[in-house]
Amino acid sequence: MMKPIILLTASMLALAACGGPSEEAATPDTKVAATAIDEMAEHDMSDHSGSMGEGLAHGEGRIVSVDLEGRRIEIDHGPLAGADMAAMTMAFGTTGNVDLATLSAGDEVMFMVKQGRDGSWRVTHICDQGTEMSDCMAEMDH
Repeated sequence: MMKPIILLTASMLALAACGGPSEEAATPDTKVAATAIDEMAEHDMSDHSGSMGEGLAHGEGRIVSVDLEGRRIEIDHGPLAGADMAAMTMAFGTTGNVDLATLSAGDEVMFMVKQGRDGSWRVTHICDQGTEMSDCMAEMDH
């Protein structure tokens, strides 16, 4: 979710640097965008320093299966934000900090993945969708 905000901010700043519309010609939409940029500039994003960088993505989905021995999890997920990946059912490897014992088929989850040097995507963080979004993001500690 942060990548679109960053791209929007960068685009708006680039347009402003090029000499955008004068205050008299500002439309309600440009005023709303300017207000949103001002609000984002005031937001402390220090805890998001590594969020949605290159090779990072996040999404939501439903667990299809969990392989405890192989440390893999199959997720039927929507499009992944931060990656050019459409909705699909896919098996992911996991990093060591992911506790697969707490997950089971049918769980609705939010998750973060990272692309490895080999090109494969691995789940780095995962939490139940019933968890408050702020709690889930804090658990992801990115």
